[in-house]
Amino acid sequence: MVRTCMIMRRIAVRACVLAAVGFSLALVSCVEAPSDAEPKDLVTILKVENPRERSGLLRAHLDASEPADLPDLLASLQAERLRLDNAVGVELALWWTQQDPVSAYEDGLKGRWLEGKLWAETVVREWTRLAPEEALAHVRRALVKEGGPGWGRTLMMALVRGWFDSPDPDVKPLIGFIEHLEPGRPKKEALDLLLTRMIAFGSREEAIAFVTGLPDFDEFGRSALKKDAHKRLATQLAARDPEEAARWALEQASGPYGEELLVRVGRRWARDEGQRAVEWARSVPEDSGARPRAMLEAMRGWTVTDGEASAVWIDAQPLAPELEPLLAMSVVRMANSRRPAEAMKRLDRVPGGPFKDDLVVSIGRAWLRFFPEEAEAWIEQAGFSPEVVSAMRQSRGAKHQGG
Repeated sequence: MVRTCMIMRRIAVRACVLAAVGFSLALVSCVEAPSDAEPKDLVTILKVENPRERSGLLRAHLDASEPADLPDLLASLQAERLRLDNAVGVELALWWTQQDPVSAYEDGLKGRWLEGKLWAETVVREWTRLAPEEALAHVRRALVKEGGPGWGRTLMMALVRGWFDSPDPDVKPLIGFIEHLEPGRPKKEALDLLLTRMIAFGSREEAIAFVTGLPDFDEFGRSALKKDAHKRLATQLAARDPEEAARWALEQASGPYGEELLVRVGRRWARDEGQRAVEWARSVPEDSGARPRAMLEAMRGWTVTDGEASAVWIDAQPLAPELEPLLAMSVVRMANSRRPAEAMKRLDRVPGGPFKDDLVVSIGRAWLRFFPEEAEAWIEQAGFSPEVVSAMRQSRGAKHQGG
């Protein structure tokens, strides 16, 4: 009993000590809090080591600033230029754009507060969120006057992203802009991003209705934009719901924009579900004209993502003419992956003839390229026809002469 009382007394004393310490800390905190809450000047903010804290303080400082404060802000930033990072630059770009987007773009780029593309991307996206058509007009002019590697792509992608940041965006002006871009990768990427955003912020049904509702003809004839939009939508749909994409592609296959839709679905589906994609492609109706290419592209996609599984599957299938291109691709890829001996073993079940000879030549070329001494020994004992051996060596010699 005495021992229990002593233990309880010690616990009580310790609790009192901890309470006193906690109270003291609370007092210290209360005393120090006001100094932390005091406004800081820009130079002090830029010296804060924690980047997240620095960015938050800068944002609060900018929110309390007026457009007339811009010269002083820039002078302070210039004085501490070595302390600037991307987070500071982005905060400045966003605030400046919200005050005066034209000045933010033109004068801000000259100041080099960020790497040029990042500054332009930040300003254009925010400008588009605030005033889509005004930003579009500026980008249209900039594409004529400005240049440099990837510059047009930077502006266009920022414009599309910002368009969907704005509330209830009307995509018609944006479509007209993309339609009149020069053909090339930036135009295709802008169209891809447009469809991605339409699906993400709307629905697949809206994207389908939009693409199928595009005008059939432009000033040059059958609309190239509508044809390209169909292809890119097939890929986008397959990334989200491949079975729905397959149904839609089959519906469109016989129409004027159906070319390659089934091929694109098979290719994209295979990145996630290789076997299902190949088996679906094999079920595509023959009269679509797309089955061989859809099968090959689906197999290609599967081989890239999981070469072992695709090899096991194709080797387990009965030999058939429609599967020969799939088997050939799988075998040659294995040989070109520095595994020619394994690739050769896979031909044991293939009967002799032109198809097998072509594969042997492809394997032999890879073998000679990667392991010449081993390949020579294999050729010596394999007993190939002179024509097959010559084809292997001619390829090697031609490549050697060309290099």
